[in-house]
Amino acid sequence: MVTPRSFLFIPGDSEKKLGKADDCGADAIILDLEDSVAQSNKAAGRQLVADFLSERPTDQRRMQIWVRVNPVDSDLVLDDLCAVIGGAPDGIMQPKPDGPAHVRLLSNYCDALEAQAGIEGPGVRILPVATETACAPFQLGDYAGARLGRLSGLTWGAEDLSAALGASSNRGSDGAWATTYQMVR
Repeated sequence: MVTPRSFLFIPGDSEKKLGKADDCGADAIILDLEDSVAQSNKAAGRQLVADFLSERPTDQRRMQIWVRVNPVDSDLVLDDLCAVIGGAPDGIMQPKPDGPAHVRLLSNYCDALEAQAGIEGPGVRILPVATETACAPFQLGDYAGARLGRLSGLTWGAEDLSAALGASSNRGSDGAWATTYQMVR
């Protein structure tokens, strides 16, 4: 599978935005079930994303379809995965992992759900946002030897890290990333 150059986030509970996804021009879309979906819309978002996937079999997709689930330490992630794994997304974007152990846990969930759904092959890939918790930046080097077969890469984010640290900003007075975020990036 080709590495995407561009990803477009689409709220998983927005029928209007999902309806425009096929013509967006991105190499990959990320159907978001985490931050862009209010708690009261989580179930509806899961169903819309599941329907979206089922209407686009893997051999007929114009772009890669990824799903951002809720964090593995939340009570929402298993419901997210149960709703979408049967639709064979190309990947799962994993928010707020503390390190490789959280990615391994998500991978184990995917193993079980793919087996249950009869999905064979390499399976769904995982792209963790590897810097969103206070301890996560200190675990980045551990990914090198973690032997995570589903790991597609690592990405970073400053906004959730700012919240986890209780920071009022992640930028300096010049608009550049503050030292903490430069180091993490």
